Amino acid sequence: MFGIRINNEWVDLSPSMSDGQSPIKLSRYNSLFDFEGISGSQVNDFSVPFTPKNDEIFGWFRLPQIKYNYQEYYCEKVADGYIIERGYVTIVNCTESEYVLTFSQNLSEIFGVYHNMPMNQFPLGIVPIAPIKDANHLTDAICWPTVDNNLFYGTNTLAGFTGKMNSWSGLTLNDIARVPMVFLRHFFEQLANRCSFKFKGTFFTSDIFKRMVFVNTQSIDFKYEIFLEDHLPADLTISEFIKELRKLLNLAIYFDITNRIMYAYWGNELLDKPVRRNWTKKVTPSTARTPELANRLELDWELDSNDNLFKPNIYYPLPTGFSKYQSNATGEIFQIKSKISTIVEVSGTAIMEQIGISSRFNQTGSKFSPRIAFWKGLVYDDPTISNAMDGLTLGFVGSNPIITKCYWNYEKLRRNTCYKTVIADLNAIDLYAIDWHNNPDADHAVFIDGKEYYITQVEVLLPLQGVSKLYLMEKP
Repeated sequence: MFGIRINNEWVDLSPSMSDGQSPIKLSRYNSLFDFEGISGSQVNDFSVPFTPKNDEIFGWFRLPQIKYNYQEYYCEKVADGYIIERGYVTIVNCTESEYVLTFSQNLSEIFGVYHNMPMNQFPLGIVPIAPIKDANHLTDAICWPTVDNNLFYGTNTLAGFTGKMNSWSGLTLNDIARVPMVFLRHFFEQLANRCSFKFKGTFFTSDIFKRMVFVNTQSIDFKYEIFLEDHLPADLTISEFIKELRKLLNLAIYFDITNRIMYAYWGNELLDKPVRRNWTKKVTPSTARTPELANRLELDWELDSNDNLFKPNIYYPLPTGFSKYQSNATGEIFQIKSKISTIVEVSGTAIMEQIGISSRFNQTGSKFSPRIAFWKGLVYDDPTISNAMDGLTLGFVGSNPIITKCYWNYEKLRRNTCYKTVIADLNAIDLYAIDWHNNPDADHAVFIDGKEYYITQVEVLLPLQGVSKLYLMEKP
């Protein structure tokens, strides 16, 4: 049985849709394999007939005296008692006999009006200036790490400036070059509170995430309170930041719009999950396969050009670990480049050579680009941030670099994989098993005829007709 519920009401379907002569095409994408966006499901426009029941659901819009008011209707597609897909529909047309509807999962809706808002405009809150030397990364909004930065005031001379941001004397913070740094945890907590959603998944529960801070150079000189959003990057919107963080760390991000949950997992972990399902008997045998020609993974990032440490020349190259990474293989390059980078660290001390943002000396026009680092608390009594934490170094060479912690099995996959498209007879239970946004225990790979395959996309005709199309990547 196939049916459609809109705003929890069953819709009358046309006979041609019910018997499969005019099916609905559903395309579902696995964002584990998409580095340029977080895709939901796509459904081709479909029609439902004019009936008293449908007229009631859609407010009798077909009548010319009814004024048009844009409205999104919550929609569920149900097969054999299972919800196959959920999202929103809007009316895009009326024919002589039918309402024409377009479907969207509307993943951006989870952030509401903040979806395309620059991060430094998000109302993160105002806190008093009360510096804590040993900030608690689990509860505090900000920390005050000491960072060497002789160029903070440019060529200007200021009595008491030690060449450091956040210079401490015992438990007292110097009142010059004071730069609070916001915890990513606090940012997501405030975003979730304002947008009424939850965030879950192995990334969000990790100590790595909980210790992440936004690196910035915005001082609070002559201020009496802290507007936290001033210390977030201006170059990225909220949705862009999430996408760039995904690219930096190979995160798999999914949105359950019904229960308003954002999931973020370490992509490496999902690629390593044991394969639980054997779909050999569901798939029409095929020998067709296409090798991946772009099999050389390249990892790169946009460095903060305002920091002189990232302006290399023939005498001073980029600091170790900051040059891009390329796989040692032959073939075409597949580039993943994030707009987020990190700080340079020398002998355990974070360093910059960057003019700060300050009302002193008319430095309000200075800028900083998106960077993150890890709060390590007090190290030899110095509040410290670092580019390394818990077996991960934000860099491309050295001890536990990004490629090793986050991308090693994806690099192996690209180097050795082939693509394959097969026809499969999938039922409602199968589709729930690969409902990546709504099923937190969803499968990402299946076993077919002696080999394991990752599923990157599935196309289904509703009502189910035994001709679903699976897009696969061979698991090396």
